[in-house]
Amino acid sequence: MDRHTTLMYTITHDSVLKDEERVYFQLAILYTTPDRRRVIRIHNLSCIATVKPTVIFRNSDIETIIACLIKMAADKALMFPLSEEGKGAR
Repeated sequence: MDRHTTLMYTITHDSVLKDEERVYFQLAILYTTPDRRRVIRIHNLSCIATVKPTVIFRNSDIETIIACLIKMAADKALMFPLSEEGKGAR
């Protein structure tokens, strides 16, 4: 990992969150540096849950969302190729 490395995670939460409820995320990454030292890097994030689309849009990174959607679509396209019937349709 270096300063040009980007990590992307898709998180799913199945229970209901109340509007304005605080939500916490923690990510720990264990890796080896080029000089062979073992390093752990911990990231903490605190967010407020909301159901308002304007708040979600204002606080999101659109470029990251687009990159995530493109990668998810490419992954799905590789898992489910076009059927034989679709290739010959006009």
